[in-house]
Amino acid sequence: MTFFFNCSVLNLSVIILILLSITLRYAKELERYYYYYYCCVGATLLVPTSTTPTTTTTTLAVPTYSEPFQCDGIADIVLALDRSVVNPTEWNYTLQYLVNISGRFEIGPEKTQIGVVSFSDSAYVEFYLNNYTDQSSVADAIEKINNRNGRRYYNFVAALRKVRNEMFNSANGARAGACKILVMVAFCNGIHQESIWTIIPEALATQSTGVEIIMVGLASRCSRYTLPLMASRPTNETVFWFTSPKDIMSTCNDVADVTCQMAKRCATTTGH
Repeated sequence: MTFFFNCSVLNLSVIILILLSITLRYAKELERYYYYYYCCVGATLLVPTSTTPTTTTTTLAVPTYSEPFQCDGIADIVLALDRSVVNPTEWNYTLQYLVNISGRFEIGPEKTQIGVVSFSDSAYVEFYLNNYTDQSSVADAIEKINNRNGRRYYNFVAALRKVRNEMFNSANGARAGACKILVMVAFCNGIHQESIWTIIPEALATQSTGVEIIMVGLASRCSRYTLPLMASRPTNETVFWFTSPKDIMSTCNDVADVTCQMAKRCATTTGH
């Protein structure tokens, strides 16, 4: 009797383990299918062209972008910077990138306003939309942003909440009728602190307030599934990849062009 009882318990344990392994396997598949349904139906998924990291030198030599232009669109633009990068040279490339993007726009109370947020495990306001009113002061403020020792965390949810609730707030310079654009630069170098199940509601809540979201990510570290979840559609126009910190400059033209087009599109619909 004891023998049969032990066999029954053993068989039950085996069955439970088999069911558990099947559940875990298909849970991962369901998550993947949910991503494709949400993000890819009716839109082209932009996949990184390279996943091979590029070695950077310690000497900062920022490449110049070609065909510079200056956009006269009316927009409130927030640049969100991932602090998970810890290498000082990589950090300098990123700051220069933000300077280059902001330099493409006519800055002023009646033109484009620029604000900056940084994020790691939490999100931090570097400066609000109405803190600086010309290109020179915006560039100086960006160059002075400290890396806070580069904590190896990145929390997209915290960044999205900070942008939605604080940056695009009229008390902090956000203007009614101005196009609201978020450009988020992600290095994804460390611990990702949230799942797609928490990212999706935050991204949708941010977009529902009229914010257009552009994602710029490091192809060798950032998930090609996660970044498009946050970006506005179609994602083949709002998700950009770079292969190394220095290579981020190669996206400057395209990101600035898309941002300018969004600003002018908003100006047309709002009558500015």
